[in-house]
Formats: sequence, C-alpha cells, structure tokens
Amino acid sequence: MFQTMMEKQTNKLDVDFRIYTHSVLAALILIVFCCLSLPARAVTQHFTGSDFHSIAQDEQDIIWFARQSGLYRYDGTNLRNVLTQSGDKPLNWIHKIALVDNFVYLATPRSGLWRFDKITQQVEQLLTSQVTGRNIQSLEWINGQIVLLANEQLTLYNPVAKTYQSLMLKPGNWHLVTDGERVLVAGTQSIHALDLASLKLETIWSEPYFATAVQGDTVIISRDQHVCLLSLDNSKHCLPVDNNKVDILSSRQAGFVWMITEDGLAEYWQIAPLRRLGAYFVGSNEFIHSLFEDKAGALWIASYQGVQSVNHVEFGLIELSYDYPVQHNVLTLDNEDNIWMGTLGAGIYQIDWQQKRQRSVPWLEAVLADYHSKRIRSLVSYQYQIIIVTDTGVFIADTVKQQVIKLGAPFSFNQLGLASVWQNTLLIASKQNGILRYDLLNHTWLEPIVYTGSNDLANQVNAFYIDSQQVLWVASNDGIVKTHMLTGKSESIDLSPYSQFVVITEASDKVYFGTVGNGVYVTDRQGKVISHLLKSKTIRGFRQYKNELWVSTNQGLYRLNTLDDEVYLVEGTGDWSLASATLIKDKFLLAPTKSGVYTLAIQSQHASNPNVIVSSVSTLQGVQYGVNSVELSSSRELVNLSLAVLDYRDPENHRFRYRIGQSQWQDIIGNSIALTGLESGKHLLEIQGTDSLGYWSNRDAYFKISVKPPWYWTPLAQFLYAGFLFALCTFIYWLVQIRAHGLRSAKKLLHSELLLKQKTDSLINLNLKQIELLAKNAEVGALDKIADLTEMSLQQLSIKNRQGVPDSIGSRSLETAVPILVRYLENEFRCQVNAQVHLPEGLDYELQADIYRALYEVAHLSIFEARSRHIDLILRFYNQKIWLICNDDGDNFSKLRTHINIDVGFLLLKQIAEKYQSRLEFSRRKSRGNSVTMAIHYVDTTQDE
Repeated sequence: MFQTMMEKQTNKLDVDFRIYTHSVLAALILIVFCCLSLPARAVTQHFTGSDFHSIAQDEQDIIWFARQSGLYRYDGTNLRNVLTQSGDKPLNWIHKIALVDNFVYLATPRSGLWRFDKITQQVEQLLTSQVTGRNIQSLEWINGQIVLLANEQLTLYNPVAKTYQSLMLKPGNWHLVTDGERVLVAGTQSIHALDLASLKLETIWSEPYFATAVQGDTVIISRDQHVCLLSLDNSKHCLPVDNNKVDILSSRQAGFVWMITEDGLAEYWQIAPLRRLGAYFVGSNEFIHSLFEDKAGALWIASYQGVQSVNHVEFGLIELSYDYPVQHNVLTLDNEDNIWMGTLGAGIYQIDWQQKRQRSVPWLEAVLADYHSKRIRSLVSYQYQIIIVTDTGVFIADTVKQQVIKLGAPFSFNQLGLASVWQNTLLIASKQNGILRYDLLNHTWLEPIVYTGSNDLANQVNAFYIDSQQVLWVASNDGIVKTHMLTGKSESIDLSPYSQFVVITEASDKVYFGTVGNGVYVTDRQGKVISHLLKSKTIRGFRQYKNELWVSTNQGLYRLNTLDDEVYLVEGTGDWSLASATLIKDKFLLAPTKSGVYTLAIQSQHASNPNVIVSSVSTLQGVQYGVNSVELSSSRELVNLSLAVLDYRDPENHRFRYRIGQSQWQDIIGNSIALTGLESGKHLLEIQGTDSLGYWSNRDAYFKISVKPPWYWTPLAQFLYAGFLFALCTFIYWLVQIRAHGLRSAKKLLHSELLLKQKTDSLINLNLKQIELLAKNAEVGALDKIADLTEMSLQQLSIKNRQGVPDSIGSRSLETAVPILVRYLENEFRCQVNAQVHLPEGLDYELQADIYRALYEVAHLSIFEARSRHIDLILRFYNQKIWLICNDDGDNFSKLRTHINIDVGFLLLKQIAEKYQSRLEFSRRKSRGNSVTMAIHYVDTTQDE
C-alpha cells in the first residue's frame, strides 16, 4: 500500500516536472524566436478546440475537418457542420477523412466507413465496424482504393466494385504513411512497405524511431538526434540534428518535408542536400492529431490546442563578417554572374552563392587598404571590369587580370555617389561638380554635366537616371531636372512639396522617384505626378523584375505592381532596414540590409490566383450556404453576401471589390457586401478578391440576384395593364373612326349642297343672260322664249327647295327670308322664336346668304345642342360691324357632340367666321341660357353718299 502510494506520488512529481520543463522550454523558445527575423504572420491560429482530428482540401480549395461533432466545411470565412445528425448517433464522431471528386469518405471509431456526397448532401454507410475494425487510425485514398487501418487490421476497399480485402498485422500501434503512390505501414519499432496488389509487407526499417514520411523513392526517418534518408536500395544517410523530430509530413513540393520537433517547432527541410530552410514556433508537440499541407504550401496542424497553419517564406541569411563596423551594402553582378558586394567601411567581397557566405578578394584588399578606400559608395559592372566608387576616388578592377587601376582626375573626388555606365561613358554623381563623365574606351575624363543657377544646389547631385528615351533625369538639392541627351534641352520638374530625391528609375512608361522620408513619387514622362506611395518611408533603391518594382526602404521590402501602382509589403520584412537596391540571382532576391544580406525566392511572392467565392447569403428568409443566386421579395429587402478567398495563408490581407453588370468597380471594406434598393429584375454581381500577397485573382465569383416586382407590377398586373391599354386604344380608335366618319359625311353633304347650289346658280345665270339678250334684240318670238327660260329657272329653284327646309336664302333678301325661317322653326320644333333685323340696305347677295346660313345654324345649335325652347335672333348694324346674336334659355353646350348635323353646324359657322375674319363667341348668360355672337366687319357706303 505504502509502495503504491509512493509510486503514484513519484509519477505525479515526474508529470509535474515534465510539465514545468516543457513550459519553461516553450517560453525560452518563444523568446528566442521573437528575437529572430522570421515572418511576422508565419503562424496563424484558425480555431481553438481539441476535437479537430483530420484535415483535407478538395479540388475547389475548400478545407474539410473531421471532428468529434461532425464533418465541417471551411472556406476561410465560415466553418459549418454539413451533417444533419445530432445527439448520440455514431456518425457524429468523425476521426479521419479522405476527399475524392465529389465525395468525402469518413472513418468513425465505432460505426465503420461512410461516404458523404457534397452535391446531394447525403451520407451512406459503406462498411460496418465489424468489417473495418474499431478505432480506425488511418484513412487514405491510393490508386482508386480506400486503405483503412484500425488497430492491427488493414482493409482495402474498392468503392466501384464495392469489394474489400483485409490483412491482420502483428499486435502493436500501427499507422499508414503515404505520398499518394507508395504506402508504408509504420509501427513503433519497424517500418514496412506495403504492396497493394498482393497485400504483402516488406520490412525496410527495424530500429526505434520517432517519425517517418515517404516521398517518391526516399523514406525520411527521424530517430534519436538524427534525420535519416532511406532509398529503395536500402542505402541510408543520416544527419545529426539539434533536436528530435516527433512528426514528419511530406511536402507537395518535391524534395521538401515538414518536421515537428519536440521543442514545439515546425521546420521546413530540403531533402537533397538535407538542410533546414525555416523554423516556426507552434507550441507544444503533444496530442497532434493531424498534419496537412494545402495547395499554397502552408502546413496545417490539428492538435489539442486547435488548428493553426504555418506559411513558409524562405528567408536565407548569407553569413557575413567584417573587419570594420558596416553601415551600408551595395550589390552588383559581373558578366560571369558573380556577386560582388561593397560595404561602407569593410571594402569589397565576393559572395559564394552555393555556400551562401562571403569570400574575400585579396588582390582588391591590397589596393583598398585604408579605411576611407573601404567605404564603397557605388559598384558598377562593365564588361569584365568592376568600377568602384569610394571616398578616396574611382577604381577600375579587371576581374580577369585581377588588376586595379585608380583613375586620376583634375578635380576633387570628395562626396561621390551613384555611378552608372551609358554608351561606354561612366557617369558619377558628385556633390560638388554635377555629374562626372569618363570615357571608358579612350580612358579620358570628359566635361562634367553641370547646371547653372542662382546657387550651387543644382550641381549637388543625389541621383540620376537615363531612361529608354534618352532623357536624363537628375535629382539634386535644387530639385528635379530632365535633359534630353540628344538635344541638350533641359527643363525643371516641380514635385511639390520639396523632398530630397535619392533614387530614380522607370517602368511601364512611368518614372519613379524615391525620397528621404517621403516615399515614392510616380510621374508620367512629362513629369506630371500620377500618385504618391509609401509616404513617410525612406527609399533606398529600386529593382525591376517583369512588371514589378522591388522597393528597398528603411522599414521593409515592398513589391510594387507597375501596372496599377499597387504596393505590398513582403511578409516578414517589416523590420528590415534595407541599405540599397536588391539584386536578382537565379530567381532569388538578394536584399542588402544593415543586418546582412537576406535571400528570398521570388516564386514565393508570385500570385497564387485562388478561387473567390460567396461563402454565405443572409436575407429575410435566413442564411444560405454554397449558393450562387438568391431571390428577394422586394427592392427594399436587404441581402448580405459574406465573401471568401480560398487562400488561407494570411486572410487579413484579403481585399474585395464588386460591380453590378458593367458598372464601375466598388471597393469593399471587410469581407461582406450589403445591398438594398435594387431595382426589380435580374442583377449579376461580379466579385474579385486578392490572395494573401495582395494580387488580384482572375478567378472571379459571379452571383445572381433576382428582385421580385411590387404587386402592382407583377406579370399578371402587366398583362392586365396591357389588356386595359389595348381596350382603351381600341375604344379611342373607335371614337376617332366615328368622328372621322361624321366629318367625312358632313364634308360630303356640304360638297353635294355646294355642287347643287353651283349648278342651280349656273343654270339660272345662264337663263338670265339669254333673257337679257332676247330682250335687247327684240326678235320675233322672243317673248315665248323668255317665258320658257323663266319657267325653266323657276323649276330649277323649285327642285333645289323641294325639301321645304329653309337652310338657304334662295332668291330672297334677309328681310323676307328671316320671317320664313322663324315660322319654320316654330312650326317644326314647337319653340318660340323672336327675330329682329336692322341692317343697312344694299348688302350684296353673297353676304346676305352667309349671314342667313349662320343664323340658321345658330338656331339649330340652340335647339338641338342646348335644348332651348325660347330663342332671340338679332341682326343689327353697329360701329361698322354687322352683329349676329342668338340668345336662348337652354343648357350648356356639351363637349361631346355625336350628331352629324351638329358637327356640320359648327363647321359651317367656323368657315363663315374665317371667311370674314370675324369673331365667333359662345358664352353663358348670367340669367339662364347661352349667347352666341358673331361680328362681321362691314363699311356702309350708302350712308357716306
């Protein structure tokens, strides 16, 4: 009893001591790694929780997690369980997963193998636990088969044929290791290669080890303080390491692996030659459930701490040691692609690119012996020579002959700076004499390029650059001057406010000016400012590579896209103080900093072009996932789109923009779009996003939004509106046709009456003329002929007036015709009519006929239209006008006249009024009834006589 208690106490002390040791060790490692220059966001914590057991990524780049609570889908924005099971159902606990096409294969501890269809969202059981065994530890998809390992039972399942095979292993703790082709069955003391065709095992390792991985023909094994490489021919190569590797994962990139150390580091290793490229602190290595590398090369770790990812950005540091304190580095390449490095205080070195360390140059050190000659201001490669600008002068080093020549000059070499070669002429910036020029072919100094001004500031040159159009851009303490090298014409460029410009370059038909403390000015070739970037930064150099400028600053290395002038900080370089422009060697970027020269693979900074998706859609109906369209009930309904970019390296760097149709792009703050007030109809949203480096992806997302119209503009309502409009148009057309028919009938009636009147008048006039001729000639029988002609004329008049309607004056005068009209109206329409006629004598017949016709039509209008029973007709002459007045006791004249005779009456009155240019007025009397007035201008010549 006492011994058992002592053993328990001792075990408890051992556990407490291990926990304490691990905590202290983790803290020390954290402190050390905080001091190292590692990427600031190399490690990203995604989720907390201890039940993340397995990780996988599908063809659409979606991340899937196997958890105790179900199967989860993660797109960088939303994490959700795609299974509907709940409670204590056995499928809720997912241990391992494998993704194949549109299926997710699920391994559970107690219910065997299942398959989830991502399209139908349905799940089916493939094998029970009686077949697979309980507690499935490994699940892999290899060459069209599912390989399962549960305790000591290995099972192969063919999902097409729905057949399986099983193999029993020796008792022990086994797990599967594969690279998608080769399969290893690894135990605690041995490793075996598995032949899937025959289900036979071949032992390839029989020693204690910590972890293993396979990549192609190489097996990587970690054992006590060593990492070993085992090939197919069983040749073994082991390298001693400073800590044990407790887990290994083969990288997607051939020739590289990830290793987890007992100190809580995630290390990225190159296999051949075997060397570590990067290390990242991820915490304790205990209870790591799964390791997974996504398509972007990031390592995902599922452990009891949750899920985190490690983004490897390979920064190499070239080992440098100096004789004197170094404050500045400049780099150049010679014609043989050798790297030369100049320092400000330690002279010149060559860099051994293979060994990544400096190499001294004794034949140069002998010449550059004193401290001031070791202060290198500029290095320029020219043919097989290196031109060196120092504080003591200019040197030309022949790298073939290993000889150094110092150039003499008739002027002082004080305060020299940037150097460049243009058309076999060496150009050197001087703080006193403008730009010095040296003919490299004839070995003579030429006249320097100087600028005259009010002071010497214009000749205190800080930087210069000759662009592709032979224009020299010079930055001095007096500002910017551009000079056309062919014409010699110069002009000043105003880049307000004043800044000290120290570096110049061109790219994409633009000119870039780097300043001290004021960032980068971007201008066109005329010097007009286009944009101002990296404000407050001091620019140390530019290096162009394709469509990008690598910008060296005092606060990091930046990548500038010259097409759109978007600028991005290279992750992990924010604390770098770069000394000069970078150098490109074998697709690696060499960055000279005050801490040394770092190397960076340019490929790691290329665009990943990830998928952009709509993660979820929120409307009044709720939240929907995985849809590409939505229907809104009205234009006032709000829709919220949650967006995601399937690049998980650094989600905080993601940016989004959208447009509807072909409208302008709208930038988005955050990762969601809220829209309302959309017009009814269909809208297409195009959405773009950037990857973790800031590059815009060309794999846009398209989302359709349909907005229902209001109730009064539904298809049924539109159909009814169309029917009503058609009926209205038909009705209007019918009315127009009726009115047009009435007008045509009236016109025809008037035309017939006019023809009859003209014919009668013509016959009577003809008869009168014949009577007049017979009377003058007094021929025999003239009286009989006159009698016949008179009788014929009377017959014509009787025919014309045969209807008995006194609608024309005929051969009568107004004095005799008006009473006849009055009697006709009273007898015909049973109404009372009074007539007063007071007109001058001598009115011609046509005027009397028109006045009579107007009087006739006015009376009929009052009777038919106004339904009058008492009418007063007045004709009188007053103030050089003949007044026709009709007063009645009837109703208002209606607006709609359907009687043809009424239309004819109005038309005749209008024609008579227009004929005599008189007014025709209809008014309402104060008492009761209407008043119609027509005033015809007439001059009474009889009164003048």
